[in-house]
Amino acid sequence: MTQHPPLANASEATAQVLTDIAYALASAEDVETRMRYVLELLRGLVPYEQCALLQALPNLPYRVLAVPEPQPAGQTSLRLFLTHLLGQVAEPPDPPDLQVVGTAPGPWHSYLAVPLVGLDKVIGVLCVGHTASQEYGEPDLRLLSIIGSQLAVYMTTFSLRDQLTQHARMLEAILQQMPAGVMVAEAPSGQLLLSNAHSALRADS
Repeated sequence: MTQHPPLANASEATAQVLTDIAYALASAEDVETRMRYVLELLRGLVPYEQCALLQALPNLPYRVLAVPEPQPAGQTSLRLFLTHLLGQVAEPPDPPDLQVVGTAPGPWHSYLAVPLVGLDKVIGVLCVGHTASQEYGEPDLRLLSIIGSQLAVYMTTFSLRDQLTQHARMLEAILQQMPAGVMVAEAPSGQLLLSNAHSALRADS
């Protein structure tokens, strides 16, 4: 039986990169550092000269992560290019189509892009590209879409966490301004979750 060690090694390398990416996205600490690291690891799955991600989370300004970072003169063109791609997939069908684009005006000659979808909304674009001609195929698209899905889940998770934190702070500020004593407890345990200063004074009296 003929053996094919290179194929086996390639499969093992792909599995290792996927494992490293899953591990990197297992924590909500240092979010941007972890996402940038995932973009670096992505080179081991889909070849690229540059990889860029546009975050378009609700109620937040757009943010661009790129590996490597473009020169100052190229930052604006990259942002405009990614924003243009986002506009093409802003209202996708269900499920959203993966976007594969060969050549177009922008920072690269050849590129491959997929939308990032979280909670049924497009929240960004993940794109890899080359300034020279580069042919991308279905395997590249599948791998890029897998990583795009993982990043979308990660982005949605930390966005929801931040929203919950903000809402909790707002609720606490409102409670502290109320003239009467207020306590919020968890049912059925009765564990105290929130209280204001007036409730503490009443308890002391």
